Amino acid sequence: MAIVIPDAAKIPWMKRMLYDNAGSENISLRLFKTNVTPADSDTAGSYTVADFTGYSNFTLTSTQSGSTWPVPTVSSNKGTATYQTTATWTATTDQTIYGWYMVFATSGTIAASQSFGAGKPLVGANSDQLSIIPRLQLDDF
Repeated sequence: MAIVIPDAAKIPWMKRMLYDNAGSENISLRLFKTNVTPADSDTAGSYTVADFTGYSNFTLTSTQSGSTWPVPTVSSNKGTATYQTTATWTATTDQTIYGWYMVFATSGTIAASQSFGAGKPLVGANSDQLSIIPRLQLDDF
């Protein structure tokens, strides 16, 4: 499934990519438990955040140091930055997860979302885990 950057996020993403401005916000990476297909018209309210026991949103800190975002690199005309800490959740109660979405932490504006295509059932009795390695990649338009 394709990653969708909703209309509400296109300008904030471009500002952050082009200006490295002092107004950069942390990003909240969240899992969603509703079976929805990401769309350009989405807002943060389009998704129902996961709530299995042990769940919490994962903060992507808006810096370029240590365990956060590295300085982006360019290879084969693609700029890439991979967050240096893997987001991992361990379920202690059952829940099916359908994807993830990102929200700018201060403004609450949706930043991006992705459906897994099919639900991923997490079984609490098994302490099932789900991990995401956040990566931002920019290709030629």
